Amino acid sequence: MVARRLGETLPLQVFIRRAQVVKSYRDIMRAARKCEDQSLRNDILSEIRSEYARNKHVSDVGMIKQHLQVAAKELKKVRDLCDSIRLSNAPASQSSAAESYPTNVRIDKHMRHPGPSWIDTKDEEDPRGRVGEGWPWD
Repeated sequence: MVARRLGETLPLQVFIRRAQVVKSYRDIMRAARKCEDQSLRNDILSEIRSEYARNKHVSDVGMIKQHLQVAAKELKKVRDLCDSIRLSNAPASQSSAAESYPTNVRIDKHMRHPGPSWIDTKDEEDPRGRVGEGWPWD
């Protein structure tokens, strides 16, 4: 009886996909709004709006998944582009800590103190970085 009052209901997967699409749209819009260049920001925002408006009637599951994958790649591009513009406009004194380290220093998110890594050390005896004399099963 409840089903008759509601009419035809949509499956749960449709609501999940709809939430994913809305989240990707919001994420890209937020990333674009952080861009400092006003003309670039406006171009990105208008492009995002037009793409989502053009594809809003897509109902095929495969096409929606494909569009979500493309949106994830575009989100990364927008973030990278806006970050590169922000870093290029920043004075040298405000550069990030990662840029102030030499190129041979490895910064790992799990390390408490970033510094030289054993991976970057050069060993004259073993230039390929092997450990030990031979294979254990020889």
